[in-house]
Amino acid sequence: MRLWNRALGRDEIDSLFRAETCLFNPSAECDGAVPQDALAAEWPLNEQTDTTAYDTVGGHDGTIVGAFRPVR
Repeated sequence: MRLWNRALGRDEIDSLFRAETCLFNPSAECDGAVPQDALAAEWPLNEQTDTTAYDTVGGHDGTIVGAFRPVR
């Protein structure tokens, strides 16, 4: 999850979509990028055991409450 402190333009949203497509389809053309200008927070939400959602940009960590984690 990402939060910007400004509105993204159409081209930035298109580029972001192309960048994110590669996460789910590695064979897709991956020429997009995540706009870094005014990126205020980014929570990958990839924690496996901890209850803290770590912000990789601005230090706005949060607590995960009520999340379902499948047993592996």
